[in-house]
Amino acid sequence: MAGVRAFRPEDITAIVRLRRKIFHLTEQPSDAGLAAYYHRIFFENPWRDDAFPSFVYEDARGV
Repeated sequence: MAGVRAFRPEDITAIVRLRRKIFHLTEQPSDAGLAAYYHRIFFENPWRDDAFPSFVYEDARGV
């Protein structure tokens, strides 16, 4: 079933792939660097609160 849900660490690979597909220029030259950056800002942020997560849209094709 398609819908919006909370962003999870295991979604990062799909988000990196989507980011590279849409935006060809980036400050992070490697997928690993971009994935580490996303992990830091979304999951290691000191102001992160599980009551207010970031969201992704997921359907049969994935995130």
